[in-house]
Amino acid sequence: VLLRTQTLPSTLSGIADPNSPLYWVDPARIMSTQVEIARLPLMANRVVAKARPPGLTAGEFLASSSVSPVPNTDFLRFEVSSGDPALAAKLANEYSRQYTIYRKQLDTGAVNDALRTLRSRIDQLRADGSRPSLLNARALQTKAGQLETLVALQKANAVVVRTAQGAGKTGPRPLRDGLFGLALGLVLGL
Repeated sequence: VLLRTQTLPSTLSGIADPNSPLYWVDPARIMSTQVEIARLPLMANRVVAKARPPGLTAGEFLASSSVSPVPNTDFLRFEVSSGDPALAAKLANEYSRQYTIYRKQLDTGAVNDALRTLRSRIDQLRADGSRPSLLNARALQTKAGQLETLVALQKANAVVVRTAQGAGKTGPRPLRDGLFGLALGLVLGL
């Protein structure tokens, strides 16, 4: 998953974006924060609810998965371990997808909340029907239009750039383990 900062909405709205290059933000801190967000039980619940892996709980999913930053990049790597390679790939893909959806919800949540409040106030003013109320409603409608534009321009700050196409077996490795055991046994026997 590629992490990126979005400055277009802040530029259009005239509000300074602390994520813009004009401000220094510790990249390690940003990555650590995003890893912690991805590891929330809420995320595991979302993945399990969407992927519906047979007999796998959200806690078991968290125990069999990991998220790590790719060194010297703006990428997060999502990994899932499973006895079934197809299930591991499916869960890893759903995990990264759910993370990007949740990140967009976090990024646009405050603006959407403000928009809902503004629309409610506009409805109240229109219901009042007096001339000053209607003028205020019209002014607020202009502000609501600006917020709607801001939400429309807000792109996801986390984008899946590569999906899992398959899974590789990581263990157990009986041949390697057997040779190691044989060598250890010979050394101890001598």
